[in-house]
Amino acid sequence: MLLEKPEDVKHENASGTVCAIYGVDAHSTLQLFATAGGDNTVKIWSLQTPVEGGGIATFELLATLAFHQQAVNCVRWAGHGRYLASGSDDQLVCLYELQEGAPAPVPFGSNAAPNKQNWVRCSTLERHTMDVEDIAWSPDDRMLATCSIDNTILIWGVGIGGLSEVMTQPLQTLTGHSGWVKGVAWDPVGKYLSSAGEDKTVRMWKVADWQESDAVAEPE
Repeated sequence: MLLEKPEDVKHENASGTVCAIYGVDAHSTLQLFATAGGDNTVKIWSLQTPVEGGGIATFELLATLAFHQQAVNCVRWAGHGRYLASGSDDQLVCLYELQEGAPAPVPFGSNAAPNKQNWVRCSTLERHTMDVEDIAWSPDDRMLATCSIDNTILIWGVGIGGLSEVMTQPLQTLTGHSGWVKGVAWDPVGKYLSSAGEDKTVRMWKVADWQESDAVAEPE
């Protein structure tokens, strides 16, 4: 069911050409959402829903995060809503946090709108060797799973101090897929991680020891 198609929610490159949006994720409050685009940026938007009985939703661009060098494929909020992660064709995963203070000014000569919120890139994870396709936070937001065209899933740890304590080396590398990994998802209590791959399998991993517990293949 199509409820609304907001014309102002879009990504554009420097020449003004509208680019594809490859990923979207809603904040836990449902008052924000983030989009990932072919213009190499992540955009954060506010969402004001109409009161019951009429009106239309309104959208406002709050920040443009231009830290990737190639198209951004996925964007995910942490469950508590304080952190945001993005994955890109540039093989990087960027982690952001909303901080106090004024946003950085728009670079000289840029036609981008000034940011209204001070979202800061706190960490960059650099271990994938090909495009990053999907990202998933664990239910307690203490781990992050990322997957890539390089056929691997990487597990990253977040310390109790927040994004300033993200491990720059992965806790674990999962290599069960024989093709590129398209998606990852945690179970609601964080005991298992599932992954889907180009090899036409869904694999289940036990978080306790990171061993593969099961694999479901396409029927013959």
